[in-house]
Amino acid sequence: PDCGVAATVDAVEPRGAEPLLYVSRDRQTLAVRVAGDCTVPVAQSVWLRVDMARARFFDRATGTALP
Repeated sequence: PDCGVAATVDAVEPRGAEPLLYVSRDRQTLAVRVAGDCTVPVAQSVWLRVDMARARFFDRATGTALP
């Protein structure tokens, strides 16, 4: 693919309609909200495309959402 990020699934947090995948790349961890019917096993390689209009960022030290 010509855009996106390769990552590895480290954990899956079931949350009903929108589970969270915790994925890592280059020693960075991302929490990714996915559709409820998405089933990805831990250690699976995935390809992510980020919709920047819907992305949310947080301060690592405080956990506060950034504008």
